[in-house]
Amino acid sequence: MTSVMIKRDVKAPAREAWKLLSDFGGIGNIMRGMAPEDLTMEGEGLLAIRTIKTPTGVVKERCEALDEENMMMSYSILGDAPLRSPTTCRLFEFSKRVQIAVVLSGAVVLSQTARCRSLK
Repeated sequence: MTSVMIKRDVKAPAREAWKLLSDFGGIGNIMRGMAPEDLTMEGEGLLAIRTIKTPTGVVKERCEALDEENMMMSYSILGDAPLRSPTTCRLFEFSKRVQIAVVLSGAVVLSQTARCRSLK
């Protein structure tokens, strides 16, 4: 299993950034090029499933954890993902955890950890 962690500063108040990121059905608001008809939702909040049409196929993702107090959420891709990694491998068993945190300096940081397996 491969894991990748990315941390980056966010130039917005923590709660504003969290509001945008935690809106599982609002991914079209932060993902460039996504048309409204490319996203459908089943349910909302924890255990909601979003279906996204991509150029390489359809991806179904489920919200696995949603922690408002700690500004953390995670989701997984259901089934085989028609996504391509930069090395053109097919991804499967994909999960991602995102969290907004305020560090001691007062800066707002977005942490993202993705895990997956790939098939050539």
